[in-house]
Amino acid sequence: MNIRQAAINDLSRVAEIYIFNNRVNFYPIFKDESFSFGELQVVSLVDHYFKRDEIIRNIYVFDDGVIKGFIQIDGTEICKLYVDPFFQSKKIGRKLLRYAVGELHTDHLWALEKNTRAVSFYKGQGFQLTGERRFEEGTTEYLVKLERKPVEVEKIKTPEDIFVWMEDNIRYGWLDTEGNRHIDEMKNFRKLYRTMSIEEILKEKIGTCIEQVWIMKVLLDRIKMPNKMFCCRIFEADDFDDMKAEGHMHCFVLFFRNGKCYHLEHPSYRRKGIWEYDTEKEAVKAITDCYMEQFGGKECPTTEFFEVSYGCSFKEFNRYINSLTENK
Repeated sequence: MNIRQAAINDLSRVAEIYIFNNRVNFYPIFKDESFSFGELQVVSLVDHYFKRDEIIRNIYVFDDGVIKGFIQIDGTEICKLYVDPFFQSKKIGRKLLRYAVGELHTDHLWALEKNTRAVSFYKGQGFQLTGERRFEEGTTEYLVKLERKPVEVEKIKTPEDIFVWMEDNIRYGWLDTEGNRHIDEMKNFRKLYRTMSIEEILKEKIGTCIEQVWIMKVLLDRIKMPNKMFCCRIFEADDFDDMKAEGHMHCFVLFFRNGKCYHLEHPSYRRKGIWEYDTEKEAVKAITDCYMEQFGGKECPTTEFFEVSYGCSFKEFNRYINSLTENK
């Protein structure tokens, strides 16, 4: 885990990240030179704000050798979430947010209404606008409130609800042939794995990418949201029989809304969230390219599939995908 509670020696770096982001994101909106380039300085910010006991004990940093981002909370509220501009678009913000939700039990925040990039980011991670607005203190700019509420499966109405429900209820894991649970580990997967039924997924609250995509499709169908399932993998022939080989496969689901294509990703911790694309072709290419890079640059054919039969081994599921490819 690269996320930890902040220490006193981290605060100059935390302040630096905050100041960089303020100047890039907020100065163009507020245009307050005296604040952004005068009052806002590392030393004074540390001494008069971040060093206070009630602040520092609620700051958590992403540190993989270099502090690249931080999140600050107050009870269940997320007060600040910033990533150094040099390290953005590397999933650091999402990891910090998921940590705050999963480990610190945060559930709401206020964001600057004009900061549309931030609002879009939070919505993609399961937060929803509540309709509440208030002025940013001392300005005429509005803040908007976003909340993340637990969703009961019977009350799911949107893909965003599905993502929240998946986050709250489904972990990456699988049942073996003897009914044993395996969480976040793949030892003997080829030999012992069997696909689970929807009922088993709901009962055990686990699933590989195969099961997770299957249940997301079921939920998308329930809310009448058009969708498609795909399997991206390094090709294996039907008679491939190396039980110790690593399985290079990822299943994913796309849904379609208002003329756009969206990737609803949950099983892959690297890409969790809802990703927007202009077309299905663009989405499939982007996702395939991502996993092709992850699989060492090897070619990864991507195939649409239509069902997940109960009790299939990994080899049998791969054979099913092969049959769809051959019948194209």
